[in-house]
Amino acid sequence: MAEEKRKAILDAAIQAFASKGFHATRISDVATLAGIGKGTVYLYFSSKEDLLLSILESYVDEALSFAAELEAQDVGPQRGIELFFEHGLERLAEHPGFFSLLEQRLFLTDPELQIRGEEFFRSIIGRVVEKLEVVIQQGQIRDYDPKIIACAIIGTLTSLQFYRVLCPDADPEELLPRFTHELARFIIAALEPPDCM
Repeated sequence: MAEEKRKAILDAAIQAFASKGFHATRISDVATLAGIGKGTVYLYFSSKEDLLLSILESYVDEALSFAAELEAQDVGPQRGIELFFEHGLERLAEHPGFFSLLEQRLFLTDPELQIRGEEFFRSIIGRVVEKLEVVIQQGQIRDYDPKIIACAIIGTLTSLQFYRVLCPDADPEELLPRFTHELARFIIAALEPPDCM
């Protein structure tokens, strides 16, 4: 029950931040959209900033959880990257308001959020780096700096999401498989160990 309420608050916050903008949104706006009292929001989140970071953390946790499922299923690297990109684009289609948060560039314009955002994004890169270090040690991909690879993969997913938002008329049935497949091929070709080429 508590987890459902927390999710409802996060969903309402995404909707409010997307429609009114982060700075113009009040906690009472989020509470109204969630169908709860303002005080209940504060039982779960101490501020708007905490709400924003929790939204991002939830998105990243889900993406990394999905990556862990692929790993457990022993999906090959290329197919795994394809599925990871597909998952990211599907999430965007389900929650277009989330991406508008990124478009607001809050972490570049608000000094307090910039400090907290830097810590948060370092932690994201660190979590992806941990996974990459394992596959590098296993010889599945080239021994590049895992931090650079992590930034490239996350940046590629973000660019796909931007394309999806900026070109809404593009046919998703055509866009999704072609883009994810070609990008996965491109990345794997760059990372594949020399003895596999």
